[in-house]
Amino acid sequence: MRNPLLRTRDGRRLFAAQALSLAGHGISTVALPWLVLEQGGSKAAAGLVFTFTTLPYVMFALPAGVIGDRLPVRGVIWVSHAAQALCALAVPLWSLVSPPPTGAVLVAAFAIGAGRVFSDAAVFGAVAAVVPRAEFVRGQATLGAAWAVGLLAGPALGGALLSAIGPARSLAAEAATLALAALVVRTTRIHLDAPVVAARRAATILRDGIHSIFGDPVLRAVTFLGAGWALASAGAWALAVPLLRDELDLSSARAGVVLGAGALAGIAASPVVSGLTRRLSGIGILRLSIPLSALATAAVGLSPGFAFVLVAYTAMSLADYVATAAYIGERQTRAALELQSTVGILGRTIVMLSLAAAVSVRALYVGMAVATVAVVAVATPFLLRAGRNAPAPATSA
Repeated sequence: MRNPLLRTRDGRRLFAAQALSLAGHGISTVALPWLVLEQGGSKAAAGLVFTFTTLPYVMFALPAGVIGDRLPVRGVIWVSHAAQALCALAVPLWSLVSPPPTGAVLVAAFAIGAGRVFSDAAVFGAVAAVVPRAEFVRGQATLGAAWAVGLLAGPALGGALLSAIGPARSLAAEAATLALAALVVRTTRIHLDAPVVAARRAATILRDGIHSIFGDPVLRAVTFLGAGWALASAGAWALAVPLLRDELDLSSARAGVVLGAGALAGIAASPVVSGLTRRLSGIGILRLSIPLSALATAAVGLSPGFAFVLVAYTAMSLADYVATAAYIGERQTRAALELQSTVGILGRTIVMLSLAAAVSVRALYVGMAVATVAVVAVATPFLLRAGRNAPAPATSA
């Protein structure tokens, strides 16, 4: 069965553009914090790069969704990529005159993140334009492979560029990949054949999008499942490097192999999801993959050495990529065609907020408390039923 996203010219170009843009973002995840530290900034200041990159999702998710649903998605994507390229180019140009201060780096991170929100929102509509609704889960799995390619190639390229030309000028490579992604999208003919919504008020689109997520029982359940899963599992990703380095005493090379294998698992997820969709719905895949992710996560934590953790981490990553594709595909399948961008970006923002909430160690303890309460909530009905049906204990003479 041919892949639904790659069977068309526009689908293949959309995949390539996403891989390019994500490779660019992978470069910046290495270069921007490194630049802050190189300029004498603190670790806390370097950590703000992540905050300033994700903050636009909180601030601009709603307008990005509305714009993605009101304007041609092709135009929104390529203009957003082009704007990000210009913002990324500001730092290397500044470095030609003087070292860019931390404030300028954070502003650039925020601006690039803002452009990414608008392109991400429109991509949901672009996928709906090139993939039949019945195959959204498979299409999202293939798009997830583009994320994996970008997350694998971007940091690797960024690390090489850091040693060759320095962190500031490395961002010129990010600008180049984003500009190329804009050109690729510009050559497509992607058009979402949705009902005309340009004349509708933004408030109406927002109301309908929010009602779609929280009003539809299945969409509401899928959204809260995704948020809860992100909160519960974020620690596995946040603490991966400390586990590999300090607990397992792996070298940087072996730790890199483990993390790289996890990214490669995202590419393998696409054919796995294709096979699963022949037998299971998106919800069925979620019910299968999330428990498998939990088992693999436990295996990672209990790993005695390199070989074991390599297999366990790859399995965890594969299960997570499969679950993510099912989560996004099921959500977008149930969203109206004219609300793809709004529902998609709202769902992604909810999950990202859950991930951000679990970045600190304190928040991880809160997440573990939530998970413990969930266990109690699930187990209580069974305990009550068992208590009612159990025979009375025998009394001693």
